[in-house]
Amino acid sequence: MKILRMYIRAIVISFLLLGCVTEALEIDRQYQIANITQFDVRIKFFDSFKGSTYEIELSSNEVYKGDVLTYRSGNVQLDDKDSFYPASAYRDSDSLIVFFDESKYAIRSFTLTSPTEAMFSDPEERNPFRHGSYRKLKNEEFLFEITKEDYDLATACDGSCEK
Repeated sequence: MKILRMYIRAIVISFLLLGCVTEALEIDRQYQIANITQFDVRIKFFDSFKGSTYEIELSSNEVYKGDVLTYRSGNVQLDDKDSFYPASAYRDSDSLIVFFDESKYAIRSFTLTSPTEAMFSDPEERNPFRHGSYRKLKNEEFLFEITKEDYDLATACDGSCEK
């Protein structure tokens, strides 16, 4: 009888231990875009799937904070340099145009090649939709800087920059 009780106790403890599942932590992440040029910048974001757009304006040394994104810990794919996770911070945009003082512009975009992979427009390392283009500030804060180099590589509007 004593052996039977020990056996039952062992089974109950096993079921209790198997029923304890550690749940992944929810983590808030923030992607930000900073204008570190001497120019005023206007960014027009596009979501080609929904057909929606929105704009922001950044003066010199101003920072735009995208939507706070909540994800579950353990998803290492989010930290892959080619992750397109930052797009979620900008209302699921897939392309944008950066206007510099309405005299030059630069286009950046990405295209899904599979549900987990994307192809980024050039220059790939300067694409705000690509996680690897951001510098980690602290914890889950990441910063993309619009630089003088971006301005130098931008295309002249020749009077045709839209407003």
